[in-house]
Amino acid sequence: MVERSKKGLLRVKETVVSMPLFAKLCLLVLIALIPRFIVFLQPQIITNDGTLYIKMAKLFSEGNYSGIPGSYFSLYPFLIFLVQRLVGDWELSGQLISIVLGTLTVIPVFLLGRSLYDEKIGWLSAIFYITLPNLLEFDTQVLRDPTLWFFVLVTMWLVWEGSGKGQPLFFALASMSAGLGALTRVEGFVLWAALAFYIVFKKTGLLPVKRKILNLSLFVLIFPVLLSFVIFSFKKNPNQTAIGEMTSFSLTFIKAHVRTVLRPQDPIGTLGERTYSSLPAISQDALEFASRHRVVLAISEVIYKFFKSSNLLIILVLLGFWKRRKEGFSSSDKYLLYAFSILFLMSVFYARQLYYFSTRHGLTLVLPSIFFASHGLKAADAFLSQRMEYFNLGRSFTRRHLAMILTVFLSLFFLSQALGGNGNEKITIKQAGLWLKENGYRGSLIMGPKRFYRVAFYAEGRFVEMPDTWEKVSQSLHKNGVSVVVVDSCTIKEECPGFLENWPQAALFQVKRFERQKEKCATEIYAVP
Repeated sequence: MVERSKKGLLRVKETVVSMPLFAKLCLLVLIALIPRFIVFLQPQIITNDGTLYIKMAKLFSEGNYSGIPGSYFSLYPFLIFLVQRLVGDWELSGQLISIVLGTLTVIPVFLLGRSLYDEKIGWLSAIFYITLPNLLEFDTQVLRDPTLWFFVLVTMWLVWEGSGKGQPLFFALASMSAGLGALTRVEGFVLWAALAFYIVFKKTGLLPVKRKILNLSLFVLIFPVLLSFVIFSFKKNPNQTAIGEMTSFSLTFIKAHVRTVLRPQDPIGTLGERTYSSLPAISQDALEFASRHRVVLAISEVIYKFFKSSNLLIILVLLGFWKRRKEGFSSSDKYLLYAFSILFLMSVFYARQLYYFSTRHGLTLVLPSIFFASHGLKAADAFLSQRMEYFNLGRSFTRRHLAMILTVFLSLFFLSQALGGNGNEKITIKQAGLWLKENGYRGSLIMGPKRFYRVAFYAEGRFVEMPDTWEKVSQSLHKNGVSVVVVDSCTIKEECPGFLENWPQAALFQVKRFERQKEKCATEIYAVP
């Protein structure tokens, strides 16, 4: 039986190794698609950012983009607009883009690992990318991050290949990929600039200076030149007014926000003295700490989210970093560390600027780290195999295939987390919005705590945040034309003192209550006469 298993594993290994590159890439895409499709089939709810991207896409489809203050052109809403014309559903369009590009990202992961080191590293890195829980989760949501990740890794691979082979075509393609990444998120633009410096200062042996200048010029200029032609052709048509508004972000947005980036707003000043005074003492202390130590707070938050996003893989990442450092960093390692450093600084600037702490800040840093995790797995395999052999533990079959066993264990562990489904509270938010849409409240003005914003999205209505006292709520109801109030039965006492005692006197009446499984709390919907 053991011999038969050995022969079976050897046949599988030989088959995979002998496969042409195109077949390997197709196999990886299929493997990556299966868990993402399973996650997609689970109950989903749109993210708060997703509602903004869909709003941007809708305005773009109407030929008017000026309705979103402070926003700028992003490729992702434009793609939503295009896909929606085919599938007819805005949310589904955003999800399909994330699934497709999130799945295809496994290709540059494999190619980059293969080019930087060897094919084994490429396979291991691809498997880690496929199974990491947070990557799986975001690859099925209405978020622009999977789009960014795809272009970032494609650009990194093309630049590395171009630098190694000295082929101008790679840099021209890298310019297009980097440009599309820059139009997706500002991190793409920063990485584009950083890789331009990498091309300038990388030691290329006998490569002539003229060829290096050509490569740099192609990398920097090809996409802007092509984009200029596209914009010019659109401007010939007066109906395409949104194109001019959206693409003008390049200089206008940067000029308008440089001062804000260098001097971010104080969180206490942004809230206002009255709101700040109404907060609990612990919240006031937290805001004061954030105001005094914004850089330290941002750095610690990004590091924490990086560790959290890496999951158990962080052990292998650190082990792989130690292994490569002990052996002496190669140019491949330095390339990854350079990209990691740029993305880390960008994440810190985001956290420092916005006071918006998101798992995605740390998750982007995982992308260049998974290659070190692959080295960490090889180091763990060598160390454990030696110890098992020394103490005569396990069978020889187990020791020889320990790396595969560890990979399977980690993959199953990650997948078990990713396929666990969404929290029940989020699902009831979607149910509440759809119920309002289907029961005569479509397009209504909905009031509630900030986290219920998505109720209004699914009801195709408008949203106003609930004030922090009943007196303000009662004044706002009829003044603003509120039709529906949505609250959480467990938190409404803290969020709006006096609501539970006074809503009957205000003639509100409860029309629906969504119980949450395994909780005593419920999402309650009140109608305003």
